[in-house]
Amino acid sequence: MRIEWLGHACFFIQHEQAKIVIDPFETSSGIHYPKIDKVANYVLVSHEHFDHNNVKVVKGNPKIIRSPIELSEDGLKIKGIPEFHDKSMGKERGNITVFKISLDNLDIVHLGDLGEVPSTEFKNKIGYVDVLLVPVGGFYTINSDEADEVIKLLNPKVVIPMHYKTEYLDFPIDSIEKFLKNKTNVKRLETNWIEITKAELPDKQMIYVLAPPKK
Repeated sequence: MRIEWLGHACFFIQHEQAKIVIDPFETSSGIHYPKIDKVANYVLVSHEHFDHNNVKVVKGNPKIIRSPIELSEDGLKIKGIPEFHDKSMGKERGNITVFKISLDNLDIVHLGDLGEVPSTEFKNKIGYVDVLLVPVGGFYTINSDEADEVIKLLNPKVVIPMHYKTEYLDFPIDSIEKFLKNKTNVKRLETNWIEITKAELPDKQMIYVLAPPKK
């Protein structure tokens, strides 16, 4: 399976059974990542903000999933779990959907714009996690310290940080360095993608920092 970071909170998961785009953004209003150019079977939208819901940019005739549902077809399982975009039960920024994708014997969780450290009940709903796509930039989402708490709660084998400040983003959020400070289980990749299988998962938890996509 190939997991490709398209920038911000957007990922492209590619496998022979499915092609999935998560949280496609608009390349405007402070977002200067390369324009998304993917054909997909599915598009997952964690919430209806412009930097996460630009479904029209995805090519093909994908099935659009915008809410907490459970889907199972053709060897793919998608589970949506409701959560909050803030620490006030959604009163500030609304609700989000956390997505768990089970494909090719891998369980991948995309936390969207998670705004709080969730409860043990949330962990029970999520279940096992192989790969966690976690926001770390703060301000609109959990910050680096809170991300550490969520990682401890869910205990994935692989952590891929997202939603942080880069040269392509003008948002007032932290860079990746704050999250990585004092961590030793880090591997910085020169590509914006990683190929991974169940057999290749690390024995101990690893953080993979994907490079921003090139223009």
